[in-house]
Amino acid sequence: MALDFLRRDCSIMNDFFSKKNLRVLTIQETYEFVTDFSIKDEENHLASIFENVVNLRDEDQDKLAQVDDEVFKQMYIPRNIHELSIEDIYRM
Repeated sequence: MALDFLRRDCSIMNDFFSKKNLRVLTIQETYEFVTDFSIKDEENHLASIFENVVNLRDEDQDKLAQVDDEVFKQMYIPRNIHELSIEDIYRM
């Protein structure tokens, strides 16, 4: 449930900054940045992500990112290990 709230918060935050005409990460990129425990140097990692956003995304990619965000917002997030399939567990 907490991850659902985090996903919603990422969405709200992105909407807020988008309305200020600022370039933002996708909701999924924001969510993954916040939940990735393997990141050691947050500033450099975030700088490289934003560099990709600014340099690589054009209008078509922004539209695709919006569609991807809508899909991500609707995705099911398992709440405990019992809700995962065996294939999911082995992929971890």
